[in-house]
Amino acid sequence: MVAMDSGDRSGAVEGLYSDEDRETLAAIDRGIRASRRGEVVPLATVRELIPLWVAKYSGDSL
Repeated sequence: MVAMDSGDRSGAVEGLYSDEDRETLAAIDRGIRASRRGEVVPLATVRELIPLWVAKYSGDSL
């Protein structure tokens, strides 16, 4: 298993990826940091919300 540090790697990919890739990596880093701070939504809650999100963004209503 590889040990991971908590450093920001956004600068390590400079010039290797498109702007969208950098934005995605930055969003992932923000999510990891939020998770480490305990800012998470329980899985059971997410499972309840998924059908609502699908309906909201597909135009269907529940």
